[in-house]
Amino acid sequence: LGSGGGAVSGQAAAMGNVRLTSWEERTDPEGSAFAILDRAKRRFQNYPDASINFYLPASIRGLGSSSGFSVQVLNSSGQSHRQFLADVRSMVENANASPLLYNVRYDVQDDAAQLLINIDDLRAGQFSLDADTVNSNLEIAWGGQYVNDFIDRGRTKRVYVQAQAQYRSVPSDLSRLYFRNSLGKMVAFDSIGSYGWTYGPTQLERFNGVSSITIVGDPAPGISSGQAMQEMVRIINAHPGNYGYGWSGASYQELQAGAKSQVVFLSLAALYESWSIPLAVMLLVPAGVLGALLLVLARGMSNDVYLQIGLLTTGGLAAKNAILIVEYAHQFHLKGLSLKHSALKAASLRYRPIVMTSAAFLLGVLPLALADGAGAQSQQSIGTGVLGGTLAATAAGLILVPAFFVLVSLLFNRRLRRRLKH
Repeated sequence: LGSGGGAVSGQAAAMGNVRLTSWEERTDPEGSAFAILDRAKRRFQNYPDASINFYLPASIRGLGSSSGFSVQVLNSSGQSHRQFLADVRSMVENANASPLLYNVRYDVQDDAAQLLINIDDLRAGQFSLDADTVNSNLEIAWGGQYVNDFIDRGRTKRVYVQAQAQYRSVPSDLSRLYFRNSLGKMVAFDSIGSYGWTYGPTQLERFNGVSSITIVGDPAPGISSGQAMQEMVRIINAHPGNYGYGWSGASYQELQAGAKSQVVFLSLAALYESWSIPLAVMLLVPAGVLGALLLVLARGMSNDVYLQIGLLTTGGLAAKNAILIVEYAHQFHLKGLSLKHSALKAASLRYRPIVMTSAAFLLGVLPLALADGAGAQSQQSIGTGVLGGTLAATAAGLILVPAFFVLVSLLFNRRLRRRLKH
């Protein structure tokens, strides 16, 4: 299915979607989408008549036009367009030479031939012609202009004014144009202007108000998306020219998903009106994250945006389990029990709710971790991360959270430390 548009558009650009056979019929590893992509890329890599790129569709619909990472190279230093494009080409070459990256390309068309029309304003003024008259006549003759509507057999149709095709087919037809000046006399185009061929961009992109070019690509097999993004940042920073960068699409969401712990901490601090108690809760989150990463690595999966979502879920569950213990321990301590007895009593009292809710959650994500078929990779990534993180957070939480509560309370409570000294 072919269509124009997409990342690039114009008469010299096209985009097609290749529909693969059913998942059940492609049991051989060579029939996977990535293997087919790799063969097609190598086959058309040096095609002489066109630049042909192949890529998988976006992992999350609506976040970019292809899978992998998407980074905007920003021309923050004000380089010329030609130099900017040459430097981005060099970055893409360096990226494709890196063992951590695969199928890296810039998402913009090369400069194309353009007809440049020069109008001599001084000459036009001598012939009593103003710039608006020249521009409007050129626009009408060569580009066309809407005038009004008319009714034809009960249907409304539009009227456009434009020079006939045989008088605007080649650049030399500009010499046929005449402009009426303010004195009512006709002035030939050749008397005030000239034309010639040049090269220029077919489109100009901006990102956050700065001229930009998009670089997209995929991690190499066995490399996580986080490692690929770090490698791309290294290549951009190492290139002369002082270019900036900004992430977009799924890459931006991946970074955002990995930076939520501060929000959780501040919310808990507001809930307990304390900076120390939330710290005892948040100390369990790394245990859950470690368990998720270990299980993902054991299954040979990569660190992608789906795992980041799973880590966010794992962090929430680990914090929930810790809150169940810390909340009760805090209340017991306020009633006069020692820190040690408060923590042990809270852990004993909340043991069953923590185990039961965690077990139910584990059974709920188990089908995701064991998913098979088309689109199973994203489900496996989320399910495996949540499964490993939940197991680690539950097993470690019952032992570590009481210890964290006692340790943090001793570190932050000065009066309690003085009492223990005496």
